[in-house]
Amino acid sequence: MRRRTLLALLAVLAMILAACSSGGDADTTTTADSGGDATTTTADSGGDVTTTTTGGDDGSADAPATIKLGAVVPLTGPFAGGGAQVERGYRYGVEAINEAGGVFVEEYGVSIPLELEVQDDASDPNQTTAIMEELADDEIVVYLGGFASPLHAAGTAIAEKNQIPYLGVATALQALHEQGYQYYFSPFPKSPDIAVSVYELLDTIPEDTRPNRVGIFQEATDWGEELGALWEEVAAAAGYEVVLADD
Repeated sequence: MRRRTLLALLAVLAMILAACSSGGDADTTTTADSGGDATTTTADSGGDVTTTTTGGDDGSADAPATIKLGAVVPLTGPFAGGGAQVERGYRYGVEAINEAGGVFVEEYGVSIPLELEVQDDASDPNQTTAIMEELADDEIVVYLGGFASPLHAAGTAIAEKNQIPYLGVATALQALHEQGYQYYFSPFPKSPDIAVSVYELLDTIPEDTRPNRVGIFQEATDWGEELGALWEEVAAAAGYEVVLADD
């Protein structure tokens, strides 16, 4: 169920993008009622609506009431500011998908709404892992990560152990992608790209006023060390001299 649901989520996003780009001719939503009957509603480009109801022999009677997502987000502690933004994004996304009919799951032949559970890890990696273990026992199908690389680093290892897909937003740590994880997905810029783009940003300053000597100040974290080293590595090729590096 977990792997099939992940594929279904990705398929829905692909269909939404396709519909936005092509202006499709019809909008179809399939849902299941409590008795297992499947109802398909189709609206064509002219606004006409057709509704068809079929029996639940296709497996829709076995469909879960919701698809459970577990979000572990720092809502208190030093990362609370970023965590609040991440939480709002998750709630908006779930609301938008549910308003569009939910996620179509081919295994059952029906669309199923998402159910989001958000828990606060207080910006503490130890709480991140403990909460994720509890969510695994609650039959969630996807972990939604929080904010800041230390929390993601703790979370991805638990997700891999439990074989539950993990979505990592708000983390630029490239090292997480080099661990061989199969359940980690992160739609976010990573350190190698950021290291280059910072110098590209400096290049937008008029040449006669642009500095060519730079100092590097980095976080005392795994990500800070990773990005600081990359800034030093690409500086010369970008035409800049590093005169201070806060190691």
